[in-house]
Amino acid sequence: MSWRSRRQLSYLGIFGLVILIILFIIIYPIIFRAPTCTDLKQNGIETGVDCGGQCQLYCPKTVALPKVDWANIFFISEDVYNVVAMLTSTAPTAGSRNASYTFTIYDEAGAIIKEVKGNTFIPSASEFAVFEPQIRTGERIPARVRFTWDENIIYFEKTKVNSNSLPIDVSLWQRETVLETERLTVKISNNGLSPVPESDYIVIVYDENDEPIAASKTRTALDARSQATLFFSWPYQFRKDPKRYELIKRINPFSYAK
Repeated sequence: MSWRSRRQLSYLGIFGLVILIILFIIIYPIIFRAPTCTDLKQNGIETGVDCGGQCQLYCPKTVALPKVDWANIFFISEDVYNVVAMLTSTAPTAGSRNASYTFTIYDEAGAIIKEVKGNTFIPSASEFAVFEPQIRTGERIPARVRFTWDENIIYFEKTKVNSNSLPIDVSLWQRETVLETERLTVKISNNGLSPVPESDYIVIVYDENDEPIAASKTRTALDARSQATLFFSWPYQFRKDPKRYELIKRINPFSYAK
């Protein structure tokens, strides 16, 4: 083989190698894509399709639904009631942005008076409350209420904030009875360096047997290193003497920037 032929073959070899490298650069990412949490496949260390493992979403039915501790209905005025459910979420790092629920209100005979539907976020590893105010029952008198989740599958994802761990302290409880009405003043402090977005604060009033006898809700935002005064009121006097108050902070972990 002549020197010219060898040089031509050398050029062809180099050209072919360049083409192969270019094709490799183009084709390899298509054929051998790194696993992601949005590729509609179970790959990598995922335990389901785009869930579990390194993904933000937990796989369905791998996180236990919050336990319903109690649900109660509280008289406000003639045919008007508040309904409250107290729940406990045990998952240490899992929360839900949106879960639908139903309060079913029954009369003394067990007949359904009304169903009240709503939506709530679910925090991680927290005791939290769901509150539906100003429910009208007409001429029928409610005797009990039941709280249920509307879906067997609620989608959970990883959370970075637990509302129970936020540095929000209560510094004052002050009860006043004025003209057969009740008012409770609560002072709270945000000792953290981050503001807390506008959130619901629910107070539960308990009697000497630790049974809930009243509930009320208000809403406020907190700047970093700030204080706020919350006011809760009832248009009647408590039927029993309060022995304990509990303040539930409903701070959405998906809207709080730590």
